[in-house]
Amino acid sequence: MKKTTKKVSAKNPGDMFNKFQFKKKNWIAGAIKKPGALHKELRVPAGKKIPAKKLAKATKAGGIEAKRANLAKTLKSFSKKKMTQKQDDAYDKKNNQKEGSKKDIAQDKKYGIKDKKSCRAKKSK
Repeated sequence: MKKTTKKVSAKNPGDMFNKFQFKKKNWIAGAIKKPGALHKELRVPAGKKIPAKKLAKATKAGGIEAKRANLAKTLKSFSKKKMTQKQDDAYDKKNNQKEGSKKDIAQDKKYGIKDKKSCRAKKSK
């Protein structure tokens, strides 16, 4: 018996590599074809979070629903950007925010920053 080998030929030499592009800038935008479809399939209202149990069940279901659930799990795992205390101080100075003001506290909550003043106040109580 003869061994037959298939020759992989491409018109352009770069075509084979282009099929396997690993990093695309806006891959998330391309991955989400129908926003809200997973919410409808799982019967979860549009503004609410999908419970972890429902996501796990949907990944085992198979088909398009499983693909959407896996993408949702992937997107859920991305962490929010955190800011250091130095970056927070620079931001406050740039935007004329006083330490401890309502806007500053809201921003600190958003970026997960513990203020020096609020930490001291808790310790002294």
